[in-house]
Amino acid sequence: MTTGTQLVKNRFQQANTWIIIVAVGILVVWAMATKGRILDSDFLSARIEPAVGFLGYICVFTLFASLIIIVVNYVYTNLFKVARVHFFNEDQKEELVRILKDPEARANFDLFKEKTKPLVNDYPNYLSEIIASIIPTALNQPFVLEQYFRAKVENITSRFADHVNTIVLASNIAPILGFLGTLLGLIKAFADSGKAMQEAGQMSPETFAKLQSAIQVAIITSLIGVFIKVIGSVLKHHIEVRASRYGDEIADIPREVMYE
Repeated sequence: MTTGTQLVKNRFQQANTWIIIVAVGILVVWAMATKGRILDSDFLSARIEPAVGFLGYICVFTLFASLIIIVVNYVYTNLFKVARVHFFNEDQKEELVRILKDPEARANFDLFKEKTKPLVNDYPNYLSEIIASIIPTALNQPFVLEQYFRAKVENITSRFADHVNTIVLASNIAPILGFLGTLLGLIKAFADSGKAMQEAGQMSPETFAKLQSAIQVAIITSLIGVFIKVIGSVLKHHIEVRASRYGDEIADIPREVMYE
């Protein structure tokens, strides 16, 4: 029996198919009405060329905006999310290990909460959150305690995943924008040189020099895009390594107690 959800999904699929058919039909009718002019290079050039320069500026602007987004997210994440001080304090960690090694504190949850109260109140960091939300079952069972710490660390690292994903997105878009900028630049360069040749009747040294210069500028956009991609990948890796290192130090606390 088809459910309501499946019925809606089927209707969307049918609508999607009809939209494609109608769009292709319109394109065919347009091509026939213009006698194939939409495929003519001169026709396309006359309509695309006026927008090429503007689109080129947009590409370059977006490239630099992507770099700013990457750097700002990296700096913010490092300062306010993955700095060591936000994960734990060494004295706090050592005191927690000492308390967890105390059989009385682990057997008496109220005593444990009393002893760890300063660790929660005096250190506003991720480890204090873990200590504050610990459950009696975790204290009594070492394996559960280890799983509890690891689950909490994973939850903490997910908090700054959005910033890392933003860096990834901006760095992945950059090479595409750079290549698009190169294509637009080449179109503009050849269009300008073509006009100059029509006016002068030949490729003068000045026109050739301008063409070379324009091609160099066009290629530079691809270079910028690749550079931004490399920078974004390096910064993303650095954030992940730092977060993983500090997170592992917290997650390994139960091991210090279990395998002393």
